[in-house]
Amino acid sequence: MTRSPLRALWDEPRAEPPPGTPWWDRALVAGLVPLTVLEVALRADVVWPLWHGAWTLVCVGTLLWRSHRPLAMLVVAFGAQSVAGIVPALAGEPHSVLDVTAVVLLLAYSLGRWASGRGVLAGSGFLLALHLLREPLYDASGASMVLGVGALMLPVALGAVLRLWSAAQVRAREEVRLREREQLARDLHDTVAHHVTGILMHARAARVRARTDPGAAAAVRERWAGAVEDVVVLGGGATAASTALALVEEGATRVRVLARSPQRAAQTVDAVRAHPSAPRVEALALPTQPVRADVVVSTVPASAQGPDLLALLEAPVFFEVLYDPWPTPLASAAGERGAVLVGGLDLLVHQAALQVGLFLGAAPSVDRSALLAVMREAGERALRARARG
Repeated sequence: MTRSPLRALWDEPRAEPPPGTPWWDRALVAGLVPLTVLEVALRADVVWPLWHGAWTLVCVGTLLWRSHRPLAMLVVAFGAQSVAGIVPALAGEPHSVLDVTAVVLLLAYSLGRWASGRGVLAGSGFLLALHLLREPLYDASGASMVLGVGALMLPVALGAVLRLWSAAQVRAREEVRLREREQLARDLHDTVAHHVTGILMHARAARVRARTDPGAAAAVRERWAGAVEDVVVLGGGATAASTALALVEEGATRVRVLARSPQRAAQTVDAVRAHPSAPRVEALALPTQPVRADVVVSTVPASAQGPDLLALLEAPVFFEVLYDPWPTPLASAAGERGAVLVGGLDLLVHQAALQVGLFLGAAPSVDRSALLAVMREAGERALRARARG
């Protein structure tokens, strides 16, 4: 259910303030203290000058804590300014106030910039209530009271706008860093795991068919014993090449590589086409008509798996090389259709099992099915922990 804007503001946490007291606030206080003394000395129209000077220094002092205690400092400063004007007015003196007390507008800005949503609402209510209560004592006109409301609320709004802009900038930087980390992980996975597997298949192609299957082929064969002659691969990177080569080892004679830019898949096409079995390989643009195959392999990010594209892909087996996030749109679509689904975790554990076999050689004591079960359980447990954050 969508929250109301007022509820969203109420639940808004405090913004992260700068560490300590910023130098500019210390400099501002250092400049305003002598300015207050100078104004007290020169303003002949100010009644009770020492009274006004003392309360003005209270207002100025709150600037040192305005980013860390925005609501409390606003209450102190605006309260001090009000007391400085109300008491002489009640005593029958003409209204006067030192110009330096305009620093309360900075406190109003700080309220919108750093306070929590509850603090913003409470502080704004305090400003409006006290303003409307004190102005009649100063014989202020209705128009003057309305202008005063606008003058007090404008810095609050400016602080809130800058706060939203700053938060959006932080989120944008975090998203960029997240994409960079995902891309780095994907590149490492492609260039290290999959590319090494592809090299291994080329070097040991004659023996691999009769012995332990490479990771991708073994992952498919664990769940599917049918034909894999016609293969469609989404994406044209190193993962696409190594997975297609694995399926060619299993008997694929036709491989279609679907990519947004078929020209960028040229190296993948050349690598698969160079296999000794000479499969038919072609790079094609993303389809606009239904595409049928024995196996559909996806090596593209989950964000690229749009519903229009998935609706055009038909196969009894879908191979999703991703394992996080899970399930991807392709994995969900395969489940809804009742198709066989081979996941990225299947690929990962079979690649690991292959590497264990390479390290140990022909070790009869190693139970491959038990090894796969243990590694798959560990992978699932790690992914659940990651999902929980």
